[in-house]
Parts: sequence; C-alpha cells; structure tokens
Amino acid sequence: MLSRLIEVLRKPVRLARRPFRQPMIYETLCRYVGNMYLVSTLWFQKALYIQVCVGDSGDTDLTDDVNSFAVEKIANGACPNGWFSHGLSCYFYSKTSVDFADAMVFCKNIDAALVEIESDDENKFIQNSLKNITLKVPPHGYWIGLTDIEIENEWKWIESGNSASYVNWNPGQPDLRQSENCGILWYSTGFTWHDDFCSDNLAFFICEKEREV
Repeated sequence: MLSRLIEVLRKPVRLARRPFRQPMIYETLCRYVGNMYLVSTLWFQKALYIQVCVGDSGDTDLTDDVNSFAVEKIANGACPNGWFSHGLSCYFYSKTSVDFADAMVFCKNIDAALVEIESDDENKFIQNSLKNITLKVPPHGYWIGLTDIEIENEWKWIESGNSASYVNWNPGQPDLRQSENCGILWYSTGFTWHDDFCSDNLAFFICEKEREV
C-alpha cells in the first residue's frame, strides 16, 4: 500500500483550500478501509484540517476535500510564517507524531514534500535546527522523504524518485531489519539517519518546499 501511495502522491494534484477558525487540536490517524486509504479529521497545530481518500486501483482522485489554514508569509515573502529558510528551500518541522504515510500526505497538502537532504551543508542545517527545538516529549525522530520500499537497500527520495547520492547513516545503519523501509532522523543519536518501520507513529516529520522569489 505504501508504494501505491508514493506513486499517487508523485502525480500533480489540485488542492481545494479555504480558511477556517477552529481552535481545537486533535488527530485521527490514517485508516485503511476497503480499497480506500483514508486520512480524516487531522487537526495540526491549529493550522490544518485534512480529509483525503486515495483509491487503491484505477483512476485516483487524491483529494476529496482539503481545508487549509491561509498561511501568512513572512516580511521578505520567501517562506511561510513558521517555516525555516535555508538556501533555496523552506522547511517545516512538525510537532505532531504520525506514521510515514500520514507525513507524506500532510506535506503534499501544504504544497510541499517530505524533505530531500542532498548535501552535508543541508543536513547540518537541519540537524542544528532540530537541536534548537525544545520539546516536552521528544519523538523517535523526524521522517525524511527516503525509502527503499521498491527494492531493498536501494534508497530513493519519494518526491523526485532519485537515488540518494548523499547519506548520513548512523554507524550500523541501515541495519536492513525486515520491513524497516523508511528513513528517519533519529532523535537519540543526534538526528543521524536510521531506517525505521514506516508504521512507526511516534515520529515527527519535515516538509520542504521551494522558496518563493
């Protein structure tokens, strides 16, 4: 199912958006119902409500309904408010734990993607940013857009489909345990790269989008 979801999310989509004023924060994680992958009622940091259905076969309408908070831009217009700017990219660090598939869908619906880390400079920027974030309850780590779901130990970025030319695996990683097919920046090792079960729902995630010029 994850490989099918990756295939669907790589396709261009049109998202319906409208602002809302709901102060509640709660979360209902993805569910697999029949042949539909359902993401529903996901309130995220007072900012976003998502309801998404993805068919498992045939033509797929990615979004049945997406309601998005109207994100304000910072003064220079480069990145949305609450995002971090580095190079030509904007980065969003979540504070809600979800599994890998939920993270992919969330990023897609804010016109972004799970981060692709392509250089040591970019990796160090992200690591330093994460180390400066104060959390009451740390996550297992932060999902990045890396997976070997298609071919074991052939790690590719889900958004571009490119093989990972730069990596920062922790010693002994990836350990290629069965079904650990998703890449994560592991909290307890200083955000070095690990492979993890894609179903781990105690991880945060990082979205990336291009800066607006």
